[in-house]
Amino acid sequence: MLRETPGSPVLLVERGVGVRADRYALTTPDVCDARPEAAGRPRVVDVHPVWSVIGLRYRRLYELVASDVVSTVGELRVAARISRSSAYDGVAELARLGLIRQAAGRLVMAEVTLDDLAARLGVADDRAARIAAHQEARTRWRQWLAGRRYPRVEPELPDGPLSPEPLWRPLLDAERHEYLAAVLATGPPAFQP
Repeated sequence: MLRETPGSPVLLVERGVGVRADRYALTTPDVCDARPEAAGRPRVVDVHPVWSVIGLRYRRLYELVASDVVSTVGELRVAARISRSSAYDGVAELARLGLIRQAAGRLVMAEVTLDDLAARLGVADDRAARIAAHQEARTRWRQWLAGRRYPRVEPELPDGPLSPEPLWRPLLDAERHEYLAAVLATGPPAFQP
């Protein structure tokens, strides 16, 4: 279940029951930014599925090298805001996978692409197996819901328009006295210092 936080652009609209999921609404945050597309701002892009196998910690390093923002491990460390050992470990792992290489102390893109690596690691097969497992679990869950002792009953709604009469009315004086007598029959609790 998604949790709402104060100021979050995600708002819970309706809680789910049975096979109906929770419903959420995306709201526009109150941000006064004259140039949200300016350089240095985060972009909303798809994440290649190969990063689920390699590890997301290497994605930022790969993207910095691919965008030609950095050309040395020192520049990469500063741009990614990571330690020197993490930068060298990341470069070594990306080089081992064949995604980048070092040429005369400079970081350059290698011949292997993310799609090539995904095919070599079988990412599509893993994804298909994960989807099949989710579908099978959902089928079992629906069967469990259908076989429950107390089936879910939908509330009956009136056919015509709803009556404009209120569902409550104020008590009459006689009813009020009767109500107070019933509620206050035992009297207030004893005072305890």
